[in-house]
Amino acid sequence: MAQHSFTLTGNIGADPTYHGVNGRNGVARFRLCANRRRPGEKDGTWIDYDTLWIEVQCWGRLAEHARRCLRKGMSVLVVGTVVLETWTDAETDGNRSRIVLRASHIGPDLNRYLTTSVAPGGEVVAEPLTGGWVTSGCLPGQEPDARGRSGAPAVPDDSHPGEGEVPVGVGAGGGGEADPPF
Repeated sequence: MAQHSFTLTGNIGADPTYHGVNGRNGVARFRLCANRRRPGEKDGTWIDYDTLWIEVQCWGRLAEHARRCLRKGMSVLVVGTVVLETWTDAETDGNRSRIVLRASHIGPDLNRYLTTSVAPGGEVVAEPLTGGWVTSGCLPGQEPDARGRSGAPAVPDDSHPGEGEVPVGVGAGGGGEADPPF
């Protein structure tokens, strides 16, 4: 049977819960709100529709990283497999089920955040871009505040470069090579 990966982009509804299992592997769970948006009629606001709330589960090292890094309200991308969980309810002796997204990858939505990358050993592997940057509490020795920020300055809420600015690339070709990447 094929297992197809699904990718959802959305906002985390509450801080993840984390439970250790067998003293080794843990599971982190959170609810993700994914919806579509369109511009409003006249006032420039956005209208959300086709809202989907789904439980996201992640296991092992991903669960530990999610526990440390993710906070309520963060915009994230989640890749995983959709799974139907079934069980018998002890109170009613009836069959129950729910659909969950079992995550294999989770990351911040770079349309909304600038971030820095830190390897599990604490080594910074990608420096923040120019200006302010936001992390979610993943840096060693930093505890996030209630909004999930680690004390780093907030990024201005503009998604397009200003006049005279050039966007900085992420990934291939974004780091000072003399020749174009392709």
